[in-house]
Amino acid sequence: PQWMGLLMSLGLFFFWWVICTVADARRAVLHDPRTWLLAAGAVFIVGAWWWGTEAFVSLETSLIGVGVSMGLVLAVRSGASHALGREAMGLGDATLMATIGAWLGWQAGVIIFFMAAFIGLLWGTIQWLKYRGNELPYGPSLCLAAVACVFFWRLVWYRVSEFFADPILLIGVVVVVVIATTVTLMLYRMLGRGNASEKA
Repeated sequence: PQWMGLLMSLGLFFFWWVICTVADARRAVLHDPRTWLLAAGAVFIVGAWWWGTEAFVSLETSLIGVGVSMGLVLAVRSGASHALGREAMGLGDATLMATIGAWLGWQAGVIIFFMAAFIGLLWGTIQWLKYRGNELPYGPSLCLAAVACVFFWRLVWYRVSEFFADPILLIGVVVVVVIATTVTLMLYRMLGRGNASEKA
């Protein structure tokens, strides 16, 4: 039904609003500009849906891109923070991915998410070998991956489009990546404690 698209769009917009503007919806009050942003966005979505043009389809597609792209980062952030016992990734990365997903779509968002991981791994290895540093800003890797997708989209999509043909496979890969990241960081944390105790 058409109203399902409306409800999904409103839900995705609210998801973005909570994560990227408030972080705690209970803080929003009537005089807070963020509350007015929520109301204006909801009215805009309902208006586009009521108008019933292709504009709503485009808006819905962008909101799906926001939800999927931001959701990927939040899932990894949650697992990594649990594994390390501290905040592993800021909400700025989630906001950045939401923007990327809104403009480029959810498929590009998923591809950029994975590409950024490899770019970050390469850069992190260089930093570790050169400076023994273990901090890795994820934002620049996301930006580089997004630029690569924009300029080489046809080549990239030709290589990976078959993975998007099977949604179950795609979801499975994402789940495995989140779990593998969490487990890897937990091992890293345990090894770091072991090395620290040996030096002491």
